[in-house]
Amino acid sequence: MLRSALLLLGCVLSLTLLATLGGCGDDESGGGKAPPAPAEPMAAAASADPSADPSADKALGLDRGWWKRRPAVRLVLTGGQHGRLKPCGCSEPQLGGLKRASAALAQIRRRAKAAGTVVGVLSLGWTMRGNHEPQEEAKADYLRAVLEAQRCQLALLGTPDLRVPSIGRARGPLASETPYPPLNVRLPQGAVAADAPGYGGTTVGPLGVTAFSLIDPARAEPMQAGGFLEGFEGYAEALAKRKPEAKRLTIVSSKLTERSDAHLLRRELGRLGPAVLVDVSPSGFGVRTADRVRLAAGQPPLVIELEEHGKGLGVLDLDPAPGGGWLASYRLLELVPRWEAYGGPLVDEVTELDRLYRQTVKEQGYLVDFLRVADEGPTFVGSAACQSCHDAVYKEWKTTPHARGLETLVKANYHWDPECIRCHVQGWSRDSAGDWTLWESGFVRPDKTQHLGDVGCENCHGPGSAHVADPWNEALWKQASQAGANLGHPEKRACLRCHDPENSHGFHEGYEKDYLPVVDHRRVPAKLRTVVPDDVAKTYDAAKKPPK
Repeated sequence: MLRSALLLLGCVLSLTLLATLGGCGDDESGGGKAPPAPAEPMAAAASADPSADPSADKALGLDRGWWKRRPAVRLVLTGGQHGRLKPCGCSEPQLGGLKRASAALAQIRRRAKAAGTVVGVLSLGWTMRGNHEPQEEAKADYLRAVLEAQRCQLALLGTPDLRVPSIGRARGPLASETPYPPLNVRLPQGAVAADAPGYGGTTVGPLGVTAFSLIDPARAEPMQAGGFLEGFEGYAEALAKRKPEAKRLTIVSSKLTERSDAHLLRRELGRLGPAVLVDVSPSGFGVRTADRVRLAAGQPPLVIELEEHGKGLGVLDLDPAPGGGWLASYRLLELVPRWEAYGGPLVDEVTELDRLYRQTVKEQGYLVDFLRVADEGPTFVGSAACQSCHDAVYKEWKTTPHARGLETLVKANYHWDPECIRCHVQGWSRDSAGDWTLWESGFVRPDKTQHLGDVGCENCHGPGSAHVADPWNEALWKQASQAGANLGHPEKRACLRCHDPENSHGFHEGYEKDYLPVVDHRRVPAKLRTVVPDDVAKTYDAAKKPPK
């Protein structure tokens, strides 16, 4: 299976890497707190059963009684990754990742085999980030390869996925041939998956499943304006065309943003028969645990949540209910670091796919070729240029995690990935829409612009070339001070470029106590923050003397 999965990446690999593939078939933190240490490996982890490990219950968040149940069917639900491949950021513990999801899935299958339970895997969409960067295509190939490795039976597409053609292309025999577009949209002629129906069906043991996604009409409007959709319908209009299926389970995924939408979908789905509504991004409309909820024709659906950015794995248990329908139980498993203690062939396969993806990112030059924009005024010069006059502040900065931003990526082999590098270096900026800009003078590559590595002075105070060239210009002092003052602004604008909810989920609550003290230069005595060396002072004296 490994050889098959690896070859799926062929469309984005160079000829050199394709030659490498022929012989392999036999076989994060940014500028805040340091990331947690990896979990200690366990003896015989690949064959261990978490329910037999007393220390695993609390570490994994397992309900021992639930884990030992013997349901007729256990559905594993993934989705909502939004392009997230593995844990990233400054929050602790860092959650999520495809390898941890694969480790949990392998253990679920192992437990199910012993219990006589049939396991199915469904991907519910909102898999991609959906931006316009070329890297998205390679990432989509990688994610589809992972779905094949996980033996996903059916895959749906969400709003951001419709922007990335590769996520909709047919793949190997173990994955669905083509993911299914949302039920309430019409795709342009010639678009990938344009000919696929808006719903898919599969069978998991005694359970017949019909699954489809629905996208928010408010989000569909800009998608249509951008040419990604030809048309769309409201929730009620699309569901009105569906016929009841009393003997099949209907699973619907959506990104719920309004309580009124959640109520509407609950009402409409109730007439279709046994149904489950999955909110792929937690909005408080669904539950994370449920036990023996009856699903039948005329009954409201069970509304459950996944965890955004792939930080959790949904597990839905189903048993036949007396009189028809199903009894459903649900658990959302958080993908905590401890899952890394459980390895095995599936985890090894996904690890190899991740390695090849990283190699592809470097060889395809996504970082080097990233669009560079002309600087609007001063340029970036690097933190070392500030040391001569601000030596004490510079040395204090060198003790912070910010000063090791690039180093952390080099150790993890992520230093050629523009999605990672932008928060660990200087010279990138992010607008209110979340789009990134690389300025012409900013960090480009780790082997040629090392002086702009790490999260340094200019990340907060702005590009410093003008100040370095004219250190006595008081107007420039005020500009730099005002830019740095954004650190103390209630919105923390200078920090939120990278310390967003995706990467630092506790940043707002812990900013004053946990984050700011780590990088606050006020720890340096005021009289030491600026000490002008003699050779620089002479330029000031010379500037005051009139020319002869």
